[in-house]
Amino acid sequence: MISLKNIDSLDKTASKGINLREFILHLAILLLALRAIQGGVHFLLAGSFLGCVLLLIGALKKERTTITSFFVMFIFIVSYVFTLLNNAFSNGVLFLFLMFGAYGISWELCKRSLSLDFASFLFYASSATYLFLYFVLGYSEGEILNHSRNHVSVYFINLTILLFVALNDKNIVSPAKYIVPASITVFISIVAVGISGILSSVLLFTVIFLATLKKIRTSIAILLIFVSALFLSLIFYYSGSIGDILSLDRELLGKLRVEKFTSDPRIDIWAEYILSLDWIRFITGVPLSEVFSNHQNLHSSYFLLHERIGVFSFAVFVIFLISLVKIYKLNKFLFAGLLSILVRGLSDTTFLSASPFDFLLFYLVLFYPYKNSLVFHN
Repeated sequence: MISLKNIDSLDKTASKGINLREFILHLAILLLALRAIQGGVHFLLAGSFLGCVLLLIGALKKERTTITSFFVMFIFIVSYVFTLLNNAFSNGVLFLFLMFGAYGISWELCKRSLSLDFASFLFYASSATYLFLYFVLGYSEGEILNHSRNHVSVYFINLTILLFVALNDKNIVSPAKYIVPASITVFISIVAVGISGILSSVLLFTVIFLATLKKIRTSIAILLIFVSALFLSLIFYYSGSIGDILSLDRELLGKLRVEKFTSDPRIDIWAEYILSLDWIRFITGVPLSEVFSNHQNLHSSYFLLHERIGVFSFAVFVIFLISLVKIYKLNKFLFAGLLSILVRGLSDTTFLSASPFDFLLFYLVLFYPYKNSLVFHN
C-alpha cells in the first residue's frame, strides 16, 4: 500500500550523496538517451516507466505544478479517444503512457537541479565518440546513432539543450559554456549532411551567439564571418581543396540547391495528407497506418500530432507559441533551445512521436515559463 509516509521516506534513504528521486530522474534520462543511441524500445519503456514513478510520487505528495501542464495533459487524455477510434489497439496505444512518463521527468526537472556533470558527460562523451567513429574508424554518418542520419542532429540538439538546462540550474552565464556545445552541434550536423539538422543547429548557434554579445553590430559581424566561413568551406570542399579533411557527403551540395526543396518527397507527403482530409478526419485525426505518397512516416511532428489527436493539435500549437514568447523574456539560451526543437520538428518526426527527448520539450513548454505561477496538485 503506497502512502504519503512511504513516499516521504524516499527522500531520506540517501542522507549522504544523491537523493533517491534525483537518482531516478538521472537514470530515466540516461535510459532515454540510450534509446536515442541504440534504438531499443525497452530503453524507452523503462525510462518512461521511471517518469511515471516520478509523476506518481509528485501527485501523492501534492506537489506544485502548472495549470498549462494540466491543460495539455487533459488534451492528450481526451484526444486519446480519437487515437483508439482511428487505430483500435494496433497503433498509438502507448502514446498516453509515454506522455505521462515525459510529464513526470519534466515535472521533476522543474523541482530540482539537473547534475551539470551528468549533462556535460552525456554531451561531450557522445560528441567525442561520434566524431571518433566517423573520422577515425570510418563509420558512415547514418551507422552511428540508431541507424539514422536524420536522427544525428536531433540527438545532439537535445543534448545541447539538456546541458543548457543544467547550466541554467547552476546560474552559469559564461558565453563559452553555451557557444562551445552549440558550435560542436553545428559541426556534427554538417557532418551528418541533413539540411534540416544543419539549419536547426545553425539557428540554435545564431541565437546563442547573439545572446552572448552586448553589441549587436559586433555580433552580426562575427556571425557573418562564421556563416561565410561555413559556406566557403563547402565551396572549397566541392572544388576538391579540403575534401580529404572534412570527408563530407556530396549529397549536401545537392540539398543546398533550391530545386531540391521543390522536389523533396516531404512536399508530396504533406500535400497528399492535406488533400485526404474531410471534416471528420480534420476533427478526429487520421489512422496512423495510412500511407501518403508511398510513405507511412509523415516527416513532420506537426502533421503527425494532427494525425494522432486531430483538431486538439491546434491548441497544442498555440501553447507552443505562447511558451516560446514567455521563455524568450526569461532566458535567451533556453529560448534558443525551444526554438530549435520546434523548427527541427517541421521536417521530421522528432517530438511527440515516441521520442526519447519529449521530456525536454515538456519542460520548456509546460514548466519553465510558468515556474513562478505554480499551483498545488489536487
